[in-house]
Amino acid sequence: MASLSEMLQKAGTLEKAEEIARFLSNDDPKYLLDLQLVLSAQGKFEESMKISDKATELFPNDHRIAFNRGWLIMQSGDLQEGFKLMERGRFVQIWGNNPLSTDKPQWNGEDVRGKTLLLYCEAGLGDEIVYSKFVSLLVEKGIKVIIACDSGLMSLFSRIEGVTSVVDKRAATAVYHDYWIPSMSLPKVLDTTFETLPNCSHLEASPEYITKWKNIIKDKEFKVGIRWAGNPQFEYDQNRTVPAPELISALNIENVKLYSLQRDNNLIYLPENVVDLSKQLETWEDTAAVIECLDLVITSCTAIAHLSASLGKPTWVMVPIMPYYVWVLPGETTPWYKSVKLFRQTTFGKWVDVIENVQKLIKEK
Repeated sequence: MASLSEMLQKAGTLEKAEEIARFLSNDDPKYLLDLQLVLSAQGKFEESMKISDKATELFPNDHRIAFNRGWLIMQSGDLQEGFKLMERGRFVQIWGNNPLSTDKPQWNGEDVRGKTLLLYCEAGLGDEIVYSKFVSLLVEKGIKVIIACDSGLMSLFSRIEGVTSVVDKRAATAVYHDYWIPSMSLPKVLDTTFETLPNCSHLEASPEYITKWKNIIKDKEFKVGIRWAGNPQFEYDQNRTVPAPELISALNIENVKLYSLQRDNNLIYLPENVVDLSKQLETWEDTAAVIECLDLVITSCTAIAHLSASLGKPTWVMVPIMPYYVWVLPGETTPWYKSVKLFRQTTFGKWVDVIENVQKLIKEK
């Protein structure tokens, strides 16, 4: 299966890519998946589901077909079945991480009250933040939870209510545990639905760092943090990146002060109406404390979206037409977070209407 960027490079346009994929798609799993992808990228989700139905009937044991179908099933409203299908992506290394090298059993939802469970965080930093919210459900079951995560998130996660301890995931196997579970398997194992998702804020910024940043961010205007791009190593990063100059220009509004939360990648020259924090955001504790000092965060689909929402900060997320599965349900809200408002792209590659809608709403603040 080709990536969307590869298909566009070869075909030039989505329409041409669709034409090619249709021509090649007869009874071939690779091209059926390509066709499904290019249809979804255009927002043709009903037709994409029909292709998924055909592919599933022809190739029921193909894990990539099952994985892609999981996204569509989630979009139709069935979170549990969607996760069951996406879990099959583990067999072809397109979901989660490799299994942890431990002689302890993987937890499958049985009663382990009083036992110690190692929660092994997976995928990107945003994903680690997303799944840390499930700790509350584990603690309710009487489970002692140790989180093994990226070293940069350890101090933040150490303040999650009920966590026993937090370790660098590179040293996960050295920590005593009775059971372990890969983080992205939690919704399936816990039998979670869209109605039972934990969606309250579960992270807290450090009081020490908040004091530090309150002495820096003193503006009386409405303070807005902005982020327009994420990790370029993510396969579809180019599709979720919002054009920064257009966004910044649209948010050049009286009594609104902008703070750039962009760091490391996709940095640009910033005009006077934007405070550049790229060199001052040394840690995730800094970023969390800055967000705590702001009134609103506006971001593309990045880890900042999940951090801000997990802190309970009003968060506006600009979502590509084919969204990450956390934003897959239609509408302006998401059951994953209470404080998030979604601004959805309607045409692949075009962000004009999204930015205009963001501008219109912030002028009403």
